[in-house]
Amino acid sequence: MPANTNSIDIFIPVLNESRIIKNNILKVYSIFVKSNYDYQIYVIDDGSDDETPRVVKKLVNKKIHYIRFQNGHTRRENLFKAMNENGNSNIVCFIDIARIDPKYILTLADKMNEYDVIAGSRYTKTLYIKRKIFRMLVSFFFNIFWLFIMRSKIKDGNCGLKLFKRKAFVDLYNWLDYDYGLERGWLADRMILKRAEKLNYNVGEFQVRWIDRNESSFSLKQELQIIQYMLKNFRKIFIELR
Repeated sequence: MPANTNSIDIFIPVLNESRIIKNNILKVYSIFVKSNYDYQIYVIDDGSDDETPRVVKKLVNKKIHYIRFQNGHTRRENLFKAMNENGNSNIVCFIDIARIDPKYILTLADKMNEYDVIAGSRYTKTLYIKRKIFRMLVSFFFNIFWLFIMRSKIKDGNCGLKLFKRKAFVDLYNWLDYDYGLERGWLADRMILKRAEKLNYNVGEFQVRWIDRNESSFSLKQELQIIQYMLKNFRKIFIELR
């Protein structure tokens, strides 16, 4: 079936967020119920072991859907898989709802007539960001690699807000595929954006207000697995993407 015009599928990844997820979902709902968009909200549970399933299931209706994976924490793998397999809207997006105000979804969705892909950014001229120093340093050097070695024009590939025209996302995901080794982590964001650039999709980057949380899933061990993945997939990273 062709994608519906002026429509958006919003994917919200969650992991053990029972204390905050209800209010965050309702924030998204309250914004889009008053908008001109035909919308669907998908909550993607990456294996929560708290009360998140119970809380979200109470909110399920014609507009709010709950999808649970048992093999988490995969960071991006289950999220992208769900985005590829669910929904039929013209625009597909995901948001780290605990760190980014959902008002930005609507603001950026209105720009999608001009772009195939839009990435939210924490690193623009009028920067607003509150992060732990160590995590900021890791992100800084990670971004340096992608900007100067991989020649990407995207300053911040790992901000938790991205929008795609559905046709573009399906094309990009077919190349990216699922990492069954679960080593890739946040690298998937950078890879899918760089692939979009290489295929000459029109990619935009816009500032969002982003705040770190004490419950961050950042782990040095997990980040080191990214290096392992890159070495195993040398051709995919350094030849197919550059």
